[in-house]
Amino acid sequence: MERCPCCNARLRSVSLCPRCRSDLSHAAAAERGARDYLFRAIRHCQENNAELGLQSLAHAQSLKKTPLAAALGDFLLDRQRREISQLLAQKQLLPAKKRLYKLAKIAPGDEQLRLLNDFVDYQLACR
Repeated sequence: MERCPCCNARLRSVSLCPRCRSDLSHAAAAERGARDYLFRAIRHCQENNAELGLQSLAHAQSLKKTPLAAALGDFLLDRQRREISQLLAQKQLLPAKKRLYKLAKIAPGDEQLRLLNDFVDYQLACR
């Protein structure tokens, strides 16, 4: 943390603001936690475990939103959408539905996942 979130003063130490005397230890701990979750997400991505990577990113973003975490989240969601599309091309509806169900918990506002889910529901109803 370079600046105090309360008064925008430059910080030398992370625990106490020199200008307003705000205790910043909890904010610094949240920032460290976000960084740790982001590194976990990157490690899960390297291990090709996008689901755990997305969960770790959700935790990181809840503590501190960063452009790197947002970009990694977009990348992982895009990869998951492609894998689900491949499952649908192979007519594997139930595995696609299971994956969509898990992803809906992690990224509930994703419109493309919602559309894929609607398509799978339609295909399952037409059976």
